[in-house]
Order: sequence, then C-alpha cells, then structure tokens
Amino acid sequence: MKDIESLHIEYHKINLTIRIKNDMKYIYKYLWGITTSIWLFLLCALIISGISTVEKKLSESIKDNERDVNQLLGIAIAYNLSAKEQMEYNIGLSKSNINHHPLTSRLKNFPDINSYGLSGDETIDGTPHESNLTGIGNLSDVDENTMLEINSALSLMLSAPLKQKGHDFLWSYYTSKSGFLLLSPQVGINDFHFEEYIYKKPFWSIATPTHNSQRETVISDPYDDAAGLGYIISISTPVYDKDNFKGVVSLDVGMQYIERVLKSETLGLKENLILVTRSGMVTAAQSDVVYDLSNHTGNSYKISKNDDGVYFLSNVIKDKFYILYDLPYSDFILLLIKNIYSQIIILSLFMLIVLLFVYLLNQYSKTKKIATIDGLSQIYNRATVELLSNKLFDLSFRSKGPISLVMIDIDHFKKLNDTYGHQAGDRAIKLVADTISTVIRKTDIVGRYGGEEFLVTVPDTDIDGAFMMAEKIQTAIESMDFESGIKITASLGCAEYDPSITGECFDSVCLKADEALYASKRNGRNRVTKSTNHEEKISYVT
Repeated sequence: MKDIESLHIEYHKINLTIRIKNDMKYIYKYLWGITTSIWLFLLCALIISGISTVEKKLSESIKDNERDVNQLLGIAIAYNLSAKEQMEYNIGLSKSNINHHPLTSRLKNFPDINSYGLSGDETIDGTPHESNLTGIGNLSDVDENTMLEINSALSLMLSAPLKQKGHDFLWSYYTSKSGFLLLSPQVGINDFHFEEYIYKKPFWSIATPTHNSQRETVISDPYDDAAGLGYIISISTPVYDKDNFKGVVSLDVGMQYIERVLKSETLGLKENLILVTRSGMVTAAQSDVVYDLSNHTGNSYKISKNDDGVYFLSNVIKDKFYILYDLPYSDFILLLIKNIYSQIIILSLFMLIVLLFVYLLNQYSKTKKIATIDGLSQIYNRATVELLSNKLFDLSFRSKGPISLVMIDIDHFKKLNDTYGHQAGDRAIKLVADTISTVIRKTDIVGRYGGEEFLVTVPDTDIDGAFMMAEKIQTAIESMDFESGIKITASLGCAEYDPSITGECFDSVCLKADEALYASKRNGRNRVTKSTNHEEKISYVT
C-alpha cells in the first residue's frame, strides 16, 4: 500500500517538474518584472526618505540662521529701548533745568542750506563729539520746548551700538517731529542735514502714532539709505513725553550685513539662502522677485513647490521676515542625490546581485532544458525519457502496479523528406509531438526516441488501457491538418511490463513495444499493435 502511495506521489512530483519546466520561461519573465518592480518601489521609498532627510538638514540649517537673525534684531531692539528710555529721562531733566548740554550754546545757522545745527566737527574737552545735530530753518524760530528737546537729544549716547564689536550697525539717530535730527556717527552738515523728505522714509512712518498706536518697537521693510549706504532696515522706537509724541529713536542695519549673518556652510547652499519680508519681497537690493506668502499658514520648515523648483521657509522673525531657501529643481535634486547616493549604490548593487542571480538561474534552466528537451519537438529527448521511465519502472516493480509503453513512428517519413524537403519533415515532427501531448495524461511521459519515433510511458496502466490510448493517438495523428495535399499517419506498438518475467525492465518492454510497432508497419501501417508475452495480437484501426 505504501509503495502505491509512493508511486502516486512520484507521479505528481514528475508531473509538477514537467509543468514547471514548461512554464519556466513565463516564471523568469515574472521574476524579472517582480525584481524590477521591487527595485523601483525601494527606490521610491529611498527618495521619500531622502526628501525627509534633506528637509531635516534644511530645517537644522535654517533654524541656526533664524536664531542668528533673531539675535541680531534683538540686540538692535535692546539698544533702541535703552536710547528711548534715556531720551525720555533727559526730557524730564531738561524740563527741570537740571540737564544742560555744552553744545547747545554752539548751535548756529547755515542759511545756504536753510538749516541750523552743528558743523559736525565739534569737540568736548578735546574729544570729538560722536553725533551731529541738524534742523530745518532758522535757529531764531526754534521755540523753547524744541530747545529743551534738542538739549535732551544731545545728551543721548547713540554711539554705543555702533561700537559694538561683531555687529555692523550703520546709523543710530533720533528724529524729532519738531524738525531736527541727531545722527551718529558724526557727519558734517554740508554732507548731510535734515530735510522734510526724511519724514517720508520708512523708519519714521512705521513708528508714528498713525501706524504704531501701541508704541512698540517696529522694524521697517528694506529701503534705500538716505546717506547712500545701500539698502537697509530700520529698527524704530517712538519717544513720548507722557502722551505727547516727540520723535523716534532708530538704528539702521545694512542688508549686506544681514545676508552675511545668513549662512549654510553645512549644506553649501549659501547662494540659495535669502531674507524675505512677510509681504514676500526679497530684501536684496538687486532683486525684484516677490514671493506669494499670503497662503503661508504654519508650513514652516517644510519643502514647498514653486514655479521653478522648491522653497523652504523659516518661521516669521519679529513678525517681519522669513528666511527662505530657494532651490531650483536641479539644485534640489543634486542635494537629494548627495544625501542618498550611498544608499542608492547599495540598493542598486543588491538588486543587481538579485538580477544576476535570476539571470544565472534562467541560464541554468535553459542549459538544463537543452540537456533534457528535444530542440525540435520541444518534448523530452531520449536520454530524459529513459531516465524518467526507468524511475517509474522501479516504482512499479516495488508496488507491483501496472505500467505500459507506447512506441510511435511516422509512416513514410523518408518519402516526406525526399518529396517536400527536410523543413516539411521538421514541421511534421513538431506537429506530431504536439498532437501526442494533447492526447496523453499529465502523468504520462512522452519523448522523442529517434528521428521520427516517439515513446510514451503510461504509468498505472495495463496493456488494454495503453492500447486504448494508442488508438486515440493514432486517430488524432491521422486527423491532423498538416499541409494541403499531404496526409500524415503513424504506426504504433504498445507493451506492458510483466514483473513475473525474470529480468523484465524498461529496455525489454521497450523492445516488445518496438516489435509491436514493426508488426503494425508490416501489416499496412496506420494502425496499433499490442504485444503480450511476446505473442503478437494485432488489432486493425480503420
């Protein structure tokens, strides 16, 4: 019983092997497709991971810059608040006639420029004064309250932030609504003096009660410096005497200095790093680009798309500025590749190894197929059919189960070749092989045994069953639609393995089937003959 089960298991194994070998070309196509798909999927995952890594590095870099700009503006605001408190304190002292600055008595008129003030070369106790004061009109028209304010302004220490090492503050100044200005560092009145147009500059307009009712320190958009030092931003703080607006303390920072504060050494993207206002205006003087930041709501530190590439934005700084990486697609892709190229190489090498393995497996299968499959008929060659048949005969010997062979030979094959050529003969062999394969069972073994001769091993089948199968094969071959005017037939012989005969084996049964086949040839061809115990019993198929 176990041997019978083993026989059936072996049949299924052999059948599975046959089906796998027949389907192998499709399997390898699927393997190539699956491997390529996996590579593309992993590459996409790697790119997504790379974008996340780039975003993280950009975030770290831009946060450093954001902190530096915040620190710079924070220092400027601190100086302004100190100057504002000092000015308000000085106004109180002047009202009490406690504070009197020595330069107040040295003010004079400059009628050629309709101004009054100081020349700009004054000294106190031999030390040059660090600020200069200029006003509009004639000194005789200045009222007492304005003179008290002028006295208070001259006492301001505006030079302190300008002396601060490491911070390139350009100008520190106090502008009065009464028509004068105290400017540090000291500039001669013929080089610069106060005029009405100054009230139209952003440093003034942003700090007046009309635009700054909360009396806060405010920061201007970039604008062109009146003294010719290029584009600047102004930090302005209003000065009040109780509820009476007096003027504005301002500190100017050059845009070139701010852009030097912005850095990106780690990423090598300094040329792509810019400062933009909240309205989207680029702060660089030579740029007329304006970014649409109207929809920017909480997407800081995220990569966003624009028309030409991507940009990466900081949080808003002092409610005024953003730091922005503006990356064309080419720069962004290059940055992405720099961060993931090693992983791409590792992934590609791994997938290359997998593809090489699949290729070698395919080549091995093709080589094995060449060794087992007949190239013309695409069924087993003689060596393979003998190998598999012997294995089945061994199992039948142990299980005492029946097994039979059917030998098939194409009739008048030489005449077919001589008349129509070898190519017609090759087509006939291929067609007969295909026809036999459609008739037999999946567990049967079929192979090309010789030139035009075929062998079918029929396991678990006695001689009568083999004879019935042979008749079906003979009829199917006779019914083939080969070529116009050409009829193909075949002679068949079948024999059964008899375990009672000493020395009976695949070769001896094959010889009996071959003898039965030649009996079919002698008796007119296109028929089946079965052999039992070497005694021929002929059945004619018409």
